[in-house]
Amino acid sequence: MTGAITKAILAAFLGLTCALQLPAADLLLDAKVTWGIRLIDQGKGIIERNSGDNSYLIKKDSAAGMIFLVAEKPLPLETGKAYELSVKFKTGGNAKASIMFSIDGRKSFPKSAPVNTNNKTVFKKVSFTAQPGESGGTAVIVLSGGIGSLDVEMVDFHEMNANDQNNLLANPEIEWGYRQGDGGSGKMNILDNQQYELDKNVASGYLFLVNEKDLPITPGKNYRVAVTFTVSDNKCNGSLMLSMPGGKRTPFPTSSSLSPTDKPASVTLDFTVGQDEKLLRTHFVLKGIGKAVISRVELKEVTEAEIAAEAQKKKSEEF
Repeated sequence: MTGAITKAILAAFLGLTCALQLPAADLLLDAKVTWGIRLIDQGKGIIERNSGDNSYLIKKDSAAGMIFLVAEKPLPLETGKAYELSVKFKTGGNAKASIMFSIDGRKSFPKSAPVNTNNKTVFKKVSFTAQPGESGGTAVIVLSGGIGSLDVEMVDFHEMNANDQNNLLANPEIEWGYRQGDGGSGKMNILDNQQYELDKNVASGYLFLVNEKDLPITPGKNYRVAVTFTVSDNKCNGSLMLSMPGGKRTPFPTSSSLSPTDKPASVTLDFTVGQDEKLLRTHFVLKGIGKAVISRVELKEVTEAEIAAEAQKKKSEEF
């Protein structure tokens, strides 16, 4: 994006003086938030709104240029607070989409990399902390690449609390995917509010939710991984397994299995990093037939005392 385009965006979007109150839910459903498109660098196309679910479909008719879907009024910011913009969308044809939060005065905006999702729905996020003097900014969804389409299904912007910042599912730098093992079959669905669903349709084998990029860990330190989830019924259960790519540890640490149907529960593992271990891959494991909704994955450093307390807690729960 050229400097001229950046300045034009700022002038058009952030010159507005009336900021909206920060919405708490999907901006596409908020009556106070109106959306429009901007044709950039000879980009051509049209926008359509689905009255049934308020989603937007943008059709890009030119190989050149870009199309922006923008919130017409700035969203308020408060210095020192952390925020997250997340968008659920899919692209078709040769088009690519990315998300951006433009802030007056910044040389570089928080933004995601452009992706072509091949008609598969994805959830992309950007997070940032408001700097001194930053009182508002604009949500922008960018359609670039060749001729194609963008279907925007959900847009959320909210202030991040401590729980958000500790939840790996809310981290825009971490991509999540699924694996099938030992004859297991099913699919992964991306839900609203940074949640993921595994849907397993055969009794045999396993379905895994995994972080696509390995997480850095430090040899000699103690860590705890916790995954919070629910399952559809007691025909299926979830557990946690950890692997350390590049290390020699076998077998992999594995938790006990749970089938929480009424309210969310967590499977946890504490471990000390070996000297040959520098990377971590988490595996939430679904067995049986049914669905699991994973709402939280947390990785944190813990003390020996915290490990001992957790071990005692698990021991007492067995009786």
